[in-house]
Amino acid sequence: MLDAPVAVQDRPGARPLPEPARGEVRFEGVTFGYDPARPVLRNVTLTIPAGQRVALLGESGAGKSTLLGLLTRTHDPQQGRVSLDGADLRDLTLNSLHTHTAVMAQDTFLFHDTVAANVRYARPDATDAEVHAALQAAHALGFVQALPDGLNTVVGERGVRLSGGQRQRLSIARTLLARPTVLLLDEPTSAVDAQSEAQVVAALGALMQGRTALIVTHRLSLARTADRVVVVREGSIVEDGPPDVLRRHGGAYAALERAMGEAVGEELPVA
Repeated sequence: MLDAPVAVQDRPGARPLPEPARGEVRFEGVTFGYDPARPVLRNVTLTIPAGQRVALLGESGAGKSTLLGLLTRTHDPQQGRVSLDGADLRDLTLNSLHTHTAVMAQDTFLFHDTVAANVRYARPDATDAEVHAALQAAHALGFVQALPDGLNTVVGERGVRLSGGQRQRLSIARTLLARPTVLLLDEPTSAVDAQSEAQVVAALGALMQGRTALIVTHRLSLARTADRVVVVREGSIVEDGPPDVLRRHGGAYAALERAMGEAVGEELPVA
């Protein structure tokens, strides 16, 4: 794996993203397939204004996580372009792109190290005050202070000494410390129980404040906090709009919401 050639690299003349970054994201006629003969995304066009929260919903395999991968240039589209603040991602340096984007996945990775070291992984030069502020914003300071050694508590391999909700809140604090412009959240609450979910959702709200956010989720609690919901089906966008409006329309989003509500036993609001 380490010897495998890197498929995505800086092209000649690549430049950093101009500052200050705003966070406007565009997919323009994007087609992509891990096997080019079998596209996962087909002619996707989507504009996300700076600072907007967009929830991506759809069945497994619809192409939601692939959209996030294209935004970090894990892959490049076979057709069309993906841009940030009007600049084609292929014209930007990877270092600049990754400085302005942050990915939070459902499987939070913590090192066998202290709480402070795990949070500072995002920015090693962060001060103690900045670490405390990030933990507080992530609704994590309370449980951290209750640990045997506080910030100096070793969390164990992959954070085994913490609960799923605690691990996710430390990940949120770490992401806050990185100060990204664009947030890519891939099922960030799927690994937490119902009791922890409210705290994690509140922490995510603080994380997304003032930032562009794309949220892949199957949880109603997150989808309902979005400014827009985009429903993806078989690689194409089939519905796009505010969640309340889409619910009243009774289309794809309303059907997904009913199905998710039945799955988790959650009572849906009356449209």
